[in-house]
Amino acid sequence: MGTREMTTKIRLAHWAEVIQERAASGEKINDFCLRKGISRNSYIYWLRKLRKTACEHLTALPGKSSGLTVQRFAEVKLTGPEMAPSPIEANQICIETISYRITAGNAYPAEALVLVLREATKP
Repeated sequence: MGTREMTTKIRLAHWAEVIQERAASGEKINDFCLRKGISRNSYIYWLRKLRKTACEHLTALPGKSSGLTVQRFAEVKLTGPEMAPSPIEANQICIETISYRITAGNAYPAEALVLVLREATKP
């Protein structure tokens, strides 16, 4: 592993901690960044980079084909900004942006989550 790859892994790990801290705090991104002295643009950049890395990692899992096909449906619950978000449990993953919040339990198929993330991050 080269120096550049190692540096990127260290930065990804650092920003993963920062993003988890913000999610656990319940603060809005702008408020959290202001309090921590972080540029909002840097936060959003690393959030996107972490999502992309997670999607690439999930698609590269052993025994999985490169093209994901999911032939089942899963319920997706949408909450508006006026609704208070439910607390995140230990066995859940939560991805939150200014526009949306995706919460999935550990029984949710990883392949389906990858598809949801791809759709949510399309330009």
